[in-house]
Amino acid sequence: MLSSKIVTIRKAHNCFCCGRKFEIGTKMECLVCVDGVIYTLYTCLACYGIINSFPEKIVDEIENIVRRGDFYELRGSDPKYKGMTPEELLSCLEAEKQVNDN
Repeated sequence: MLSSKIVTIRKAHNCFCCGRKFEIGTKMECLVCVDGVIYTLYTCLACYGIINSFPEKIVDEIENIVRRGDFYELRGSDPKYKGMTPEELLSCLEAEKQVNDN
């Protein structure tokens, strides 16, 4: 990874992780990567929050999980997470962490 920053997008992008489409004016993480060629990925702020705040919940490399179409593989292992949007999942994980920290 060459760089990572939060940007306000100037054209519509799909989130690399959840696949949802985000319109102009949305804040997203912009990743500039290199793997033989330089490329850019965009991640919504909910997915960004999960990846950065709960890396232990991501059970495989991001690219492999996305290829399988199940970014939140943890949802399949725990039925309470199944079907949650990234925002709902992030909120749930943050609440669980707060309870566990107290």
